[in-house]
Amino acid sequence: LTYSLMNPDNPDNLALISEGHAPAYTPILPDTFVNGKVTATIGDEVMTFDYFDLAVCTSLEMKELTVNSIYTTKSGDDKGAMTLSCTASTGEKISVRTAVLYDADNNVITEEFFAGKTIDVKGLADLYTYDGARDRQIKVFSVNDIFVHP
Repeated sequence: LTYSLMNPDNPDNLALISEGHAPAYTPILPDTFVNGKVTATIGDEVMTFDYFDLAVCTSLEMKELTVNSIYTTKSGDDKGAMTLSCTASTGEKISVRTAVLYDADNNVITEEFFAGKTIDVKGLADLYTYDGARDRQIKVFSVNDIFVHP
């Protein structure tokens, strides 16, 4: 991406195309997130794909996740970001990865806020790879995108 301050009308500049859009946050079932398949005909060939692989970077919403354990990043730029290991009401294991989250007083939200709670989340389908493993997760950027059940 480029932007030239000296030539703001350059057609190669990064530019705002439109405003006022919001993520769709498509509701998704935990089983679809973990095990879903999509079949497509491409030319004469019928092919099957993992739903998740096609959904990466799209917005979604998932409800009724119970937080079982939490890992908090201890250093670096993501210090304070959390990975919530959750279980859906139907038994699937779902990871929710947060950015560093802040409360209304601009204090970093810690594990205690979510520990043992049931949550609904809005975020992006995200793939975290490490040591050859592929971890499907929902990436959440704002505390406003996590509803904690009373």
